[in-house]
Amino acid sequence: MLGKQISNGLSKDFEIVIFDRNKRTNFETVQFDVFNSNKFKEEFKKYSFKAAIHLVGSKNISHAEKENLDQIKKLNLQSLQNLIDSCAGTETKIIFASSAAIYGKLPVPQSENLNPAPINKYGEIKKDCENLLIKESTQKGINYTILRIWSIYSKDDNKLLIGNMFNALKNREEIRVKNTYQLRDFIHIDDLIETIKRVILSEKSNNQTINVGSGVGHKLSDIVELFERNSSLRIARDPDDPNMGYDSIADTKKMKEITGIRGRDIFDELKSRLIIDGRINESHKNLFENKVICVTGGLGSIGQDIVRGLLKFDPKKIIIADNRETELGGYNFSHCSYETRCCM
Repeated sequence: MLGKQISNGLSKDFEIVIFDRNKRTNFETVQFDVFNSNKFKEEFKKYSFKAAIHLVGSKNISHAEKENLDQIKKLNLQSLQNLIDSCAGTETKIIFASSAAIYGKLPVPQSENLNPAPINKYGEIKKDCENLLIKESTQKGINYTILRIWSIYSKDDNKLLIGNMFNALKNREEIRVKNTYQLRDFIHIDDLIETIKRVILSEKSNNQTINVGSGVGHKLSDIVELFERNSSLRIARDPDDPNMGYDSIADTKKMKEITGIRGRDIFDELKSRLIIDGRINESHKNLFENKVICVTGGLGSIGQDIVRGLLKFDPKKIIIADNRETELGGYNFSHCSYETRCCM
Protein backbone atom coordinates (compact mmCIF):
# COMPACT_ATOMS: atom_id res chain seq x y z
CA MET A 1 0.00 0.00 0.00
CA LEU A 2 2.77 2.47 0.89
CA GLY A 3 4.64 1.69 -2.32
CA LYS A 4 1.52 2.35 -4.36
CA GLN A 5 0.86 5.67 -2.61
CA ILE A 6 4.46 6.83 -3.05
CA SER A 7 4.47 5.76 -6.71
CA ASN A 8 1.22 7.63 -7.36
CA GLY A 9 2.54 10.74 -5.65
CA LEU A 10 5.90 10.76 -7.43
CA SER A 11 4.45 9.93 -10.86
CA LYS A 12 3.44 13.58 -11.34
CA ASP A 13 7.12 14.50 -11.57
CA PHE A 14 8.98 11.28 -12.39
CA GLU A 15 8.65 8.20 -14.57
CA ILE A 16 8.05 5.22 -12.29
CA VAL A 17 9.38 1.69 -12.78
CA ILE A 18 8.61 -0.93 -10.13
CA PHE A 19 10.70 -4.03 -9.41
CA ASP A 20 8.46 -6.64 -7.78
CA ARG A 21 7.53 -10.28 -7.98
CA ASN A 22 3.91 -9.32 -8.66
CA LYS A 23 2.27 -6.56 -10.66
CA ARG A 24 0.21 -4.54 -8.17
CA THR A 25 -0.28 -1.22 -10.00
CA ASN A 26 -0.66 0.22 -13.50
CA PHE A 27 2.95 1.42 -13.49
CA GLU A 28 5.57 -0.35 -15.55
CA THR A 29 6.56 -3.36 -13.49
CA VAL A 30 9.59 -5.60 -13.95
CA GLN A 31 8.49 -8.89 -12.43
CA PHE A 32 11.14 -11.08 -10.83
CA ASP A 33 12.39 -12.28 -7.44
CA VAL A 34 14.44 -9.49 -5.84
CA PHE A 35 16.55 -12.19 -4.15
CA ASN A 36 17.94 -13.13 -7.59
CA SER A 37 21.06 -10.93 -7.70
CA ASN A 38 21.97 -11.69 -11.30
CA LYS A 39 18.46 -10.96 -12.56
CA PHE A 40 18.39 -7.79 -10.45
CA LYS A 41 21.57 -6.48 -12.10
CA GLU A 42 20.43 -7.56 -15.55
CA GLU A 43 17.13 -5.70 -15.32
CA PHE A 44 18.57 -2.69 -13.50
CA LYS A 45 21.15 -1.89 -16.17
CA LYS A 46 18.39 -1.53 -18.77
CA TYR A 47 17.46 1.80 -17.20
CA SER A 48 19.23 5.00 -16.16
CA PHE A 49 17.53 5.64 -12.83
CA LYS A 50 17.98 8.94 -11.03
CA ALA A 51 17.00 7.27 -7.77
CA ALA A 52 15.99 3.87 -6.41
CA ILE A 53 13.68 3.73 -3.38
CA HIS A 54 14.00 0.60 -1.25
CA LEU A 55 10.64 -0.33 0.31
CA VAL A 56 11.07 -4.10 0.59
CA GLY A 57 10.34 -5.43 4.07
CA SER A 58 7.74 -6.05 6.76
CA LYS A 59 4.69 -3.79 6.72
CA ASN A 60 5.02 -2.58 10.30
CA ILE A 61 6.17 -3.49 13.81
CA SER A 62 3.26 -5.83 14.62
CA HIS A 63 3.75 -7.79 11.38
CA ALA A 64 7.49 -8.10 11.97
CA GLU A 65 7.01 -9.44 15.50
CA LYS A 66 4.96 -12.34 14.09
CA GLU A 67 7.52 -13.24 11.43
CA ASN A 68 10.59 -15.43 11.58
CA LEU A 69 13.68 -13.30 12.32
CA ASP A 70 15.93 -15.08 9.81
CA GLN A 71 13.33 -14.70 7.08
CA ILE A 72 12.79 -10.98 7.61
CA LYS A 73 16.56 -10.44 7.78
CA LYS A 74 16.92 -12.15 4.41
CA LEU A 75 13.98 -10.21 2.97
CA ASN A 76 15.40 -6.84 4.01
CA LEU A 77 19.17 -7.29 3.86
CA GLN A 78 19.54 -9.43 0.75
CA SER A 79 17.18 -7.30 -1.32
CA LEU A 80 19.05 -4.17 -0.17
CA GLN A 81 22.44 -5.74 -0.96
CA ASN A 82 21.24 -6.62 -4.45
CA LEU A 83 20.09 -3.04 -4.98
CA ILE A 84 23.44 -1.67 -3.77
CA ASP A 85 25.37 -4.00 -6.09
CA SER A 86 23.17 -2.98 -9.01
CA CYS A 87 23.72 0.73 -8.33
CA ALA A 88 27.50 0.40 -8.21
CA GLY A 89 29.10 2.25 -11.11
CA THR A 90 25.90 4.20 -11.89
CA GLU A 91 24.64 7.68 -10.98
CA THR A 92 21.61 6.21 -9.19
CA LYS A 93 20.96 7.45 -5.67
CA ILE A 94 19.54 5.01 -3.12
CA ILE A 95 16.75 6.18 -0.83
CA PHE A 96 16.17 3.79 2.04
CA ALA A 97 12.89 3.83 3.99
CA SER A 98 13.96 3.31 7.59
CA SER A 99 11.80 3.84 10.66
CA ALA A 100 11.42 5.74 13.93
CA ALA A 101 11.43 2.27 15.53
CA ILE A 102 15.21 2.47 15.38
CA TYR A 103 15.16 4.85 18.38
CA GLY A 104 13.18 2.62 20.73
CA LYS A 105 12.67 4.25 24.13
CA LEU A 106 15.25 7.02 23.75
CA PRO A 107 14.18 10.45 25.11
CA VAL A 108 12.00 12.63 22.86
CA PRO A 109 12.30 14.47 20.60
CA GLN A 110 14.66 11.99 19.00
CA SER A 111 17.40 13.40 16.77
CA GLU A 112 19.55 11.74 14.14
CA ASN A 113 22.57 12.22 16.42
CA LEU A 114 21.34 9.63 18.92
CA ASN A 115 22.77 6.12 18.79
CA PRO A 116 19.99 3.73 17.69
CA ALA A 117 18.50 1.59 20.47
CA PRO A 118 15.68 -0.49 18.92
CA ILE A 119 13.54 -2.68 21.17
CA ASN A 120 11.81 -4.86 18.55
CA LYS A 121 12.59 -6.91 15.44
CA TYR A 122 11.42 -4.20 13.09
CA GLY A 123 13.77 -1.61 14.56
CA GLU A 124 16.67 -4.07 14.71
CA ILE A 125 16.32 -4.95 11.03
CA LYS A 126 16.12 -1.29 10.03
CA LYS A 127 19.30 -0.63 12.03
CA ASP A 128 21.10 -3.51 10.28
CA CYS A 129 19.94 -2.21 6.89
CA GLU A 130 21.17 1.30 7.65
CA ASN A 131 24.60 -0.02 8.67
CA LEU A 132 24.82 -2.15 5.53
CA LEU A 133 23.83 0.73 3.27
CA ILE A 134 26.30 3.19 4.82
CA LYS A 135 29.20 0.73 4.69
CA GLU A 136 28.60 -0.64 1.19
CA SER A 137 27.64 2.68 -0.41
CA THR A 138 30.71 4.38 1.01
CA GLN A 139 32.95 1.62 -0.36
CA LYS A 140 31.26 1.64 -3.78
CA GLY A 141 30.90 5.42 -4.16
CA ILE A 142 27.09 5.42 -4.20
CA ASN A 143 25.04 8.35 -2.96
CA TYR A 144 22.28 7.46 -0.53
CA THR A 145 19.74 9.02 1.83
CA ILE A 146 18.23 7.25 4.84
CA LEU A 147 14.75 8.43 5.81
CA ARG A 148 13.67 7.50 9.33
CA ILE A 149 9.91 7.67 8.91
CA TRP A 150 7.44 8.15 11.76
CA SER A 151 3.83 6.85 11.81
CA ILE A 152 2.23 7.65 8.45
CA TYR A 153 -1.22 9.21 8.35
CA SER A 154 -3.17 8.41 5.19
CA LYS A 155 -6.85 8.08 4.33
CA ASP A 156 -5.94 4.78 2.66
CA ASP A 157 -4.47 3.26 5.82
CA ASN A 158 -6.53 0.42 7.25
CA LYS A 159 -4.04 -1.29 9.53
CA LEU A 160 -2.68 1.14 12.13
CA LEU A 161 -4.67 2.66 15.00
CA ILE A 162 -6.38 5.48 13.09
CA GLY A 163 -7.17 3.29 10.09
CA ASN A 164 -8.51 0.53 12.33
CA MET A 165 -10.76 3.01 14.12
CA PHE A 166 -12.21 4.38 10.86
CA ASN A 167 -12.81 0.81 9.66
CA ALA A 168 -14.57 -0.06 12.91
CA LEU A 169 -16.69 3.08 12.64
CA LYS A 170 -17.65 2.26 9.05
CA ASN A 171 -18.52 -1.33 9.91
CA ARG A 172 -20.31 -0.51 13.19
CA GLU A 173 -17.85 -2.70 15.08
CA GLU A 174 -16.34 -2.34 18.51
CA ILE A 175 -12.61 -1.62 18.72
CA ARG A 176 -10.33 -2.42 21.64
CA VAL A 177 -7.46 -0.10 22.59
CA LYS A 178 -4.68 -0.15 25.17
CA ASN A 179 -1.54 1.78 26.11
CA THR A 180 -3.07 5.01 24.84
CA TYR A 181 -0.92 7.07 27.21
CA GLN A 182 1.89 6.96 24.63
CA LEU A 183 2.90 10.00 22.57
CA ARG A 184 3.13 9.51 18.82
CA ASP A 185 4.27 11.67 15.92
CA PHE A 186 2.37 11.34 12.62
CA ILE A 187 3.69 12.33 9.21
CA HIS A 188 1.06 13.07 6.55
CA ILE A 189 1.49 10.90 3.45
CA ASP A 190 1.59 14.02 1.23
CA ASP A 191 4.44 15.47 3.30
CA LEU A 192 6.32 12.17 3.08
CA ILE A 193 5.96 12.09 -0.71
CA GLU A 194 7.09 15.71 -1.02
CA THR A 195 10.09 14.93 1.19
CA ILE A 196 11.10 12.01 -1.03
CA LYS A 197 10.72 14.18 -4.12
CA ARG A 198 13.02 16.86 -2.75
CA VAL A 199 15.54 14.31 -1.51
CA ILE A 200 15.73 12.83 -5.01
CA LEU A 201 16.53 16.26 -6.47
CA SER A 202 18.79 17.57 -3.68
CA GLU A 203 22.53 17.00 -3.50
CA LYS A 204 22.35 18.43 0.02
CA SER A 205 20.62 15.23 1.12
CA ASN A 206 23.38 12.97 -0.23
CA ASN A 207 24.76 10.52 2.33
CA GLN A 208 22.51 11.89 5.07
CA THR A 209 20.14 10.33 7.59
CA ILE A 210 16.97 12.38 7.99
CA ASN A 211 14.03 12.10 10.40
CA VAL A 212 10.68 12.38 8.62
CA GLY A 213 7.94 13.40 11.02
CA SER A 214 5.87 16.41 12.01
CA GLY A 215 7.75 17.11 15.25
CA VAL A 216 4.35 17.19 17.00
CA GLY A 217 3.40 14.55 19.53
CA HIS A 218 -0.16 13.51 20.31
CA LYS A 219 -1.24 11.16 23.03
CA LEU A 220 -3.04 8.20 21.49
CA SER A 221 -5.73 8.80 24.12
CA ASP A 222 -6.41 12.22 22.50
CA ILE A 223 -7.12 10.46 19.20
CA VAL A 224 -9.37 7.91 20.90
CA GLU A 225 -11.28 10.71 22.67
CA LEU A 226 -11.65 12.54 19.36
CA PHE A 227 -13.49 9.51 17.97
CA GLU A 228 -15.61 9.26 21.11
CA ARG A 229 -16.67 12.92 20.88
CA ASN A 230 -17.36 12.98 17.15
CA SER A 231 -18.73 9.57 16.25
CA SER A 232 -20.75 6.60 17.44
CA LEU A 233 -17.70 4.30 17.47
CA ARG A 234 -17.83 1.76 20.30
CA ILE A 235 -14.47 1.70 22.08
CA ALA A 236 -13.38 -0.78 24.77
CA ARG A 237 -10.25 -0.09 26.80
CA ASP A 238 -7.97 -2.94 27.83
CA PRO A 239 -5.62 -2.53 30.83
CA ASP A 240 -2.43 -0.65 30.04
CA ASP A 241 0.92 -2.41 30.08
CA PRO A 242 3.51 0.13 31.29
CA ASN A 243 6.36 -2.10 30.05
CA MET A 244 5.15 -2.04 26.47
CA GLY A 245 4.57 1.64 25.80
CA TYR A 246 7.00 4.40 24.89
CA ASP A 247 6.91 7.89 23.40
CA SER A 248 8.09 8.62 19.86
CA ILE A 249 8.49 12.16 18.50
CA ALA A 250 10.82 13.33 15.74
CA ASP A 251 13.36 16.11 16.01
CA THR A 252 12.72 17.60 12.54
CA LYS A 253 15.31 20.39 12.42
CA LYS A 254 17.44 18.51 9.89
CA MET A 255 14.41 17.68 7.74
CA LYS A 256 13.45 21.37 7.57
CA GLU A 257 17.04 22.44 6.88
CA ILE A 258 17.65 19.99 4.02
CA THR A 259 14.20 19.74 2.40
CA GLY A 260 12.48 22.93 3.54
CA ILE A 261 9.47 20.86 4.60
CA ARG A 262 7.69 21.43 7.89
CA GLY A 263 5.47 18.39 8.50
CA ARG A 264 1.89 19.37 9.23
CA ASP A 265 -0.01 18.47 12.38
CA ILE A 266 -2.57 15.90 11.19
CA PHE A 267 -4.96 16.48 14.12
CA ASP A 268 -7.14 19.18 12.51
CA GLU A 269 -7.50 17.20 9.26
CA LEU A 270 -8.30 14.08 11.26
CA LYS A 271 -10.99 15.95 13.19
CA SER A 272 -12.59 17.34 9.99
CA ARG A 273 -12.57 13.92 8.34
CA LEU A 274 -13.99 12.28 11.43
CA ILE A 275 -16.84 14.79 11.73
CA ILE A 276 -17.89 14.07 8.12
CA ASP A 277 -17.57 10.28 8.41
CA GLY A 278 -19.16 10.33 11.85
CA ARG A 279 -22.18 12.29 10.61
CA ILE A 280 -22.73 9.87 7.74
CA ASN A 281 -22.50 6.96 10.14
CA GLU A 282 -24.76 8.65 12.68
CA SER A 283 -27.43 9.47 10.06
CA HIS A 284 -27.56 5.81 9.03
CA LYS A 285 -27.80 4.78 12.65
CA ASN A 286 -30.73 7.16 13.24
CA LEU A 287 -32.46 5.81 10.15
CA PHE A 288 -32.21 2.11 11.03
CA GLU A 289 -31.56 1.73 14.78
CA ASN A 290 -34.34 -0.06 16.67
CA LYS A 291 -36.52 -0.17 13.51
CA VAL A 292 -38.31 -3.10 11.85
CA ILE A 293 -36.97 -3.46 8.29
CA CYS A 294 -38.19 -5.63 5.42
CA VAL A 295 -35.71 -6.80 2.79
CA THR A 296 -37.25 -8.39 -0.30
CA GLY A 297 -35.01 -10.90 -2.02
CA GLY A 298 -32.88 -10.93 1.10
CA LEU A 299 -31.53 -14.43 0.50
CA GLY A 300 -29.88 -13.57 -2.82
CA SER A 301 -26.21 -12.58 -2.87
CA ILE A 302 -26.99 -8.84 -3.09
CA GLY A 303 -29.78 -9.16 -0.53
CA GLN A 304 -27.47 -10.89 1.94
CA ASP A 305 -24.93 -8.08 1.55
CA ILE A 306 -27.70 -5.59 2.34
CA VAL A 307 -28.74 -7.56 5.41
CA ARG A 308 -25.14 -7.71 6.58
CA GLY A 309 -24.85 -3.95 6.17
CA LEU A 310 -28.10 -3.26 8.03
CA LEU A 311 -26.99 -5.30 11.02
CA LYS A 312 -24.23 -2.77 11.68
CA PHE A 313 -26.90 -0.20 12.61
CA ASP A 314 -28.72 -2.28 15.27
CA PRO A 315 -32.24 -2.61 13.83
CA LYS A 316 -34.89 -4.10 16.09
CA LYS A 317 -35.92 -6.73 13.57
CA ILE A 318 -35.25 -7.69 9.95
CA ILE A 319 -37.97 -9.43 7.93
CA ILE A 320 -36.58 -11.24 4.88
CA ALA A 321 -39.13 -11.81 2.11
CA ASP A 322 -37.89 -14.39 -0.39
CA ASN A 323 -39.05 -17.55 -2.17
CA ARG A 324 -35.72 -19.29 -1.57
CA GLU A 325 -35.00 -21.58 1.35
CA THR A 326 -31.34 -20.63 1.83
CA GLU A 327 -30.27 -20.33 5.45
CA LEU A 328 -28.43 -17.23 6.60
CA GLY A 329 -25.01 -18.13 7.93
CA GLY A 330 -22.19 -16.12 9.46
CA TYR A 331 -24.41 -13.25 10.64
CA ASN A 332 -24.37 -11.69 14.09
CA PHE A 333 -27.99 -11.37 15.20
CA SER A 334 -27.09 -10.82 18.86
CA HIS A 335 -28.72 -7.35 18.87
CA CYS A 336 -31.51 -8.05 16.39
CA SER A 337 -34.17 -10.69 15.68
CA TYR A 338 -35.09 -11.80 12.20
CA GLU A 339 -37.61 -13.96 10.39
CA THR A 340 -37.89 -15.25 6.85
CA ARG A 341 -41.22 -15.09 5.04
CA CYS A 342 -41.81 -17.08 1.89
CA CYS A 343 -42.99 -14.90 -1.02
CA MET A 344 -44.17 -16.80 -4.13
